[in-house]
Amino acid sequence: MEFEDNEMETQDLYYVAPSFDDFLQMIKPYDPEEDDLDGYEGEEVWIDPDFLKELKDKGLLD
Repeated sequence: MEFEDNEMETQDLYYVAPSFDDFLQMIKPYDPEEDDLDGYEGEEVWIDPDFLKELKDKGLLD
């Protein structure tokens, strides 16, 4: 799905939950032992350089 000029149409939307509270209740901690991610690959990742530096300064990343 590609959007030009940040345009979105109704058929591009997916129903997730009847309310935002219901959506929040659906969120669960990620467990790599439980979740099957076969077939999913990240193509590209970007992180803000300032945020990356902050994470490294706090010792949260190697």
